[in-house]
Amino acid sequence: DRWGGTPLDDAIRQEHAHVADYLAAVGATRGTGVNLPAKSADLCDAAANGDISQLRRLVARGAAVDEGDYDKRTAIHLAASEGLLEVVQFLIEEANANPSPIDRWGGTPLDDAIRQEHAHVADYLAAVGATRGTGVNLPAKSADLCDAAANGDISQLRRLVARGAAVDEGDYDKRTAIHLAASEGLLEVVQFLIEEANANPSPIDRWGGTP
Repeated sequence: DRWGGTPLDDAIRQEHAHVADYLAAVGATRGTGVNLPAKSADLCDAAANGDISQLRRLVARGAAVDEGDYDKRTAIHLAASEGLLEVVQFLIEEANANPSPIDRWGGTPLDDAIRQEHAHVADYLAAVGATRGTGVNLPAKSADLCDAAANGDISQLRRLVARGAAVDEGDYDKRTAIHLAASEGLLEVVQFLIEEANANPSPIDRWGGTP
């Protein structure tokens, strides 16, 4: 209008959340005549509470989704820590958030998801290429990798690989995860190890055997 305002500005100013949600969803933008910056704290609170509608409003108001709080923890850190997969997906897929921001302790959202045992969130983050941070040290044991492979647990394998597991490291008999998967006839596990985890397809065990 003459003051540089848009319908989305009006809906937000009058706190008509349902109208603001709809306008934001169809791509409506803020005008030039208002200045209502969204604080990173508001974004983090909404993420931690699983309030996607509020997140959408804040993003529409120009919130910087990758801006952290005083500990450099961003909205996606909080959502991952709480196990809120839909929020994590919204932030990455709709708000274009960085999937691997680093907090003041060197941790990433993937670190949070793994530490809090939110497997579904960790799986999703690993699948979209999120990485571990520099401030955590949670080495995955070769025994864990072998157990997951023998049990056909690809989700667990993906988490262990995301945690930096050495896929070609063997047990006391030098048998690796791919040895175990091949021995059990688990084709999908073998394919995952080779195609996604870049495992050596021909490691040698203590008896000179390969997968």
